Amino acid sequence: MSQSHVDYERIVEQTIFLKVRSLLGEKFGIASQHVEFDSALVDDLGIEPADIEYLTLTLEAAFDINITIDDAARIVRVRDAVRCILGRASV
Repeated sequence: MSQSHVDYERIVEQTIFLKVRSLLGEKFGIASQHVEFDSALVDDLGIEPADIEYLTLTLEAAFDINITIDDAARIVRVRDAVRCILGRASV
């Protein structure tokens, strides 16, 4: 894999992270300075487990993707959401 491809993937991943962080602020009132790539959605950010489905729907709408129930169950940290989106988005 070329260095330029690796750099491109990092830029795309960072862009997705920034959008996810913004959505977490907009939909759940979480201050952006509290959202890190490795933040746990429930334990660190205080999202209620019941709201994970709402988060999934929000991500699907924002990124024009479909997230399976199995994949949604694996979204525990912000990085999981970013990587799920990265794997589905046409970027």
